[in-house]
Amino acid sequence: MWVCLLAAVPAFGQQVVFLSPTDGTRHYPNSPLRVRVRCANPGDVQRVELYLDGVLQGTQQAAPYRWSVNTGPSSAWRTLEAVAHMRSSGVQRALVQIHVDGTPPAPRPAAVVYVGVDRDVTDFQNGLDYGNAGFWFPQFDASSPRSGKPTDENERNGLPAWAGPLTHLERWQLWLYPKRTFSQDGPCRSKGGWPAWNRFVLPDGERGLSGIVLDPHAAGNTSQTVNRIDLGPGTPASFYLRVVVDNTDLRHAPVGRIRARGVHNGVSIEPSVFPQPTPADFNGIADVYTFRFDGFGDGDFLKIQLQGTPGSANNGGRGGASFGGLLFDYVPPAAASAPPSTPISGPSAPAGAGAAPVTSSAAPAASSAAGAASPPSGPGATAAPGAAPSGSGGGCA
Repeated sequence: MWVCLLAAVPAFGQQVVFLSPTDGTRHYPNSPLRVRVRCANPGDVQRVELYLDGVLQGTQQAAPYRWSVNTGPSSAWRTLEAVAHMRSSGVQRALVQIHVDGTPPAPRPAAVVYVGVDRDVTDFQNGLDYGNAGFWFPQFDASSPRSGKPTDENERNGLPAWAGPLTHLERWQLWLYPKRTFSQDGPCRSKGGWPAWNRFVLPDGERGLSGIVLDPHAAGNTSQTVNRIDLGPGTPASFYLRVVVDNTDLRHAPVGRIRARGVHNGVSIEPSVFPQPTPADFNGIADVYTFRFDGFGDGDFLKIQLQGTPGSANNGGRGGASFGGLLFDYVPPAAASAPPSTPISGPSAPAGAGAAPVTSSAAPAASSAAGAASPPSGPGATAAPGAAPSGSGGGCA
């Protein structure tokens, strides 16, 4: 049994406020505390500093204002202070006090669970507030149409320190083949710069035209599109992997299969339920499929299996399977201590394997807050039973 209490001190002038931790936040000793701060007028902010018991932990000069700190091994009240330096109004401050106590629960057995899908999402900062732990987007904001290009061209690499790095290679680089991130059967290549495709707001606020990793080998066929994303030291006991698809004007849709998987201690770990979308599930506006990973750690790795649209992926063809980005989020402590839920039924599920939701607020964002649930966000989103709410965001958080 463990106890964690939090007391909040109101922000001075309400110019800077803590989004997390908030009242009711639970935190164990020697585990990361995710800190998120919002400013009322981000255009007036020069920088925001975060202090823990008076010791500077880091400085952010632009939104989003986020840090990860460790409050140490001792049971004690400790103070977090955010100091915003404003161009017009001097220094503004906000305080929270946290009380850390107790023993973390035993590690979970390794498992992968499909959580749900959020429909029609193009804003990952102010909409669903996903990708707080990290993200990766291929061929982003290309200035002109690009096809058949290396998978790292125009990438936006914000992966967490514990995931990756990705291994991009050409077929002739045989010495890299065992660690290859993307399938070489097609091979996988990047594509982007097409004006009809979705425009995204990335978790760090960057705006631009979306791109994809395209797997031509998945045309009417199941392919290990993402062959390997290594996990390293600091991998959290539970985290969410989110796969962004359907951003390409109905081209290269992964109809038939979207299955995130993993290898733990040399053993393949598969979700018992995974989505098998049909063409009717796609409308050309991006969807986010969320999977929860429990019990993975240093030395393990992630995989993603796709099945795509039949037909050619070349010369204007619509065949193959693609994804437009990957997002990582932490599982809040309250959700991490509860068993993952089985999704509700829906037509996207494989026959005879239980069912997956058609739309759901798939999982919480990366904030460590575990207080009152927020309503589902995202167009048409509804929560799956037992799934935690999507994160709130916006402003300069």
